[in-house]
Amino acid sequence: MMVMKKAWLLAVLIGFVCCSPAWADLSWKALRDVSLEKEPLDVAASADGQMVFILVPGEVLVYSIAGNAIERRISLDKDFDRVTYAPGPHALVVTGGGSKTLRVLMLQDVHDLDLSGLSFKGPENAPVTIAVFSGYQ
Repeated sequence: MMVMKKAWLLAVLIGFVCCSPAWADLSWKALRDVSLEKEPLDVAASADGQMVFILVPGEVLVYSIAGNAIERRISLDKDFDRVTYAPGPHALVVTGGGSKTLRVLMLQDVHDLDLSGLSFKGPENAPVTIAVFSGYQ
């Protein structure tokens, strides 16, 4: 019985030494400092790391890492104090401790297309434009 306990303990120790994760040193550097107009309450990042969502009182600032600028602002009508990013539906989830409210903000990319000189069908000032990209090959 004592031999089995020693063998089991030895197997556990060997497994711990051989299979434990190796720790390496960590190096870092600051890329930039961004000045904000309001004090941030919470911050979340998109799944691809290209956008940072900064919750400030009354709005969410959308900061582009590549563009190094606040590119969009999402106004909020209630007081929220936390934000998180949901990558599956491409959404922001904001919550407020005092208001007991959870709000899901669906994010969609909208692109302006320059249609000058191209043929089109329908009124020139239509509220929605459907652009068709096609190739014969």
